[in-house]
Amino acid sequence: SWLPPEAMDAACDTITAMWTPGAPAVFEMAGWLAESSVDECFAPGGALNLEGCNPRRRGREGGGARPTLRGVCTSRDAQEALFCLLRHDAVEKERRFSVQTHRCGVCLEDDVLGADFVRLCKPRCDHRFCARCVTAQATVLVRDGTVGSIVCPEPGCGAPPDPEVLRSVLSPEDFARWERLTLERSLDAMSDLVYCPRCEAPVIEDADGDHCGRCASCMFVFCSLCRESWHPGETCLTPERRLQVLQSRSRGDAAMGDDARRRHREQVADAMAQRYIDREGTQCPRCNTGVVKSEGCNKMTCGGCGCFFCYKCGKEVFGYEHFREGDCSLFDLDAIAAWEREMNAAFVVQENRNRDAHVRGGEVRQTRCPKCRQPNWKLERNNHVLCWSCNQHFCCACMRVVRRGQEFRDHYGTGPGKCRQHSAD
Repeated sequence: SWLPPEAMDAACDTITAMWTPGAPAVFEMAGWLAESSVDECFAPGGALNLEGCNPRRRGREGGGARPTLRGVCTSRDAQEALFCLLRHDAVEKERRFSVQTHRCGVCLEDDVLGADFVRLCKPRCDHRFCARCVTAQATVLVRDGTVGSIVCPEPGCGAPPDPEVLRSVLSPEDFARWERLTLERSLDAMSDLVYCPRCEAPVIEDADGDHCGRCASCMFVFCSLCRESWHPGETCLTPERRLQVLQSRSRGDAAMGDDARRRHREQVADAMAQRYIDREGTQCPRCNTGVVKSEGCNKMTCGGCGCFFCYKCGKEVFGYEHFREGDCSLFDLDAIAAWEREMNAAFVVQENRNRDAHVRGGEVRQTRCPKCRQPNWKLERNNHVLCWSCNQHFCCACMRVVRRGQEFRDHYGTGPGKCRQHSAD
């Protein structure tokens, strides 16, 4: 439906010339179509010309050129012919991909059928992963509440997911939770949007910068900073003072109803969390989510919006230039000392295990962790090794990471493609 008549005529004439009565010709014709037809007839010089692909219109304009009887182009113009060609190419690629086996970039299985792959982020990217990995990853992130981390797993891509694909891989409950959390994250990203402390309806702050919110649902006018009634000209309470007021209010109101008591407990919990964040942590500069660092470097990743920021000064950062050029350091000295003490203790434990194995007369062989490349040791014919540095389990026979649980049971055994857990070197 997309070939110009001249190209179709030339192809038909070439195939006709290959036929000799009484001699085999089908194999030669098929070989020519597969290997040489594009360069000789359809796209000579590597360029496909789709102009003039409507023989009826060209016949009217050119004075009686008749269409070929062996192949008639049904496209009305070059754009329709190009569309038919691209559509056929996409359908054929999808068909061939679905019947072949491919390797999943998440679980690293090599024999996954193409029909079992999912394009999580179509049409933004063409990366595909097996449906089992996409479903497991999306389900865990949705139930953890980190919906902003649901992106294409391909390194360096990070495309957002397609809602219809998520609907097909998630359960109805998880998909409803994803929609609700995504909406909340989008609303939280708006700097002038707050929630009414009475009915929890979204409210837009006044534009004059006085932090006044007027709820259109319950008509409550409140301060967006302390979530109390509107108090023009007065300073908001500090987190410590607000917690004291809430606790004293709870002790003095014994006739509080169940719903009011529940709301009051939530307010006390919010005040305690805010006081803890002010004392021990910091807030994300983009969505104001509280973050408290337990260990590691000072480049933080917000679990709510995925923003990268500096834990020392609270500024949003891109890459590591902020720590090289400014006054903030990537690692604190006490964090470095704690990490060195932890690594030294783990290495001493591993050396003691090696020494005990030597004393028992067991076999000890040095290897390296496939994840962190630190030296490890295979003890007494056991191929399942726990890395002392990154705490990752791996197989010493094939040097692949093997996690505990079902992956451990599927990896070791006596069947084809499995490694033996205990074997000599």
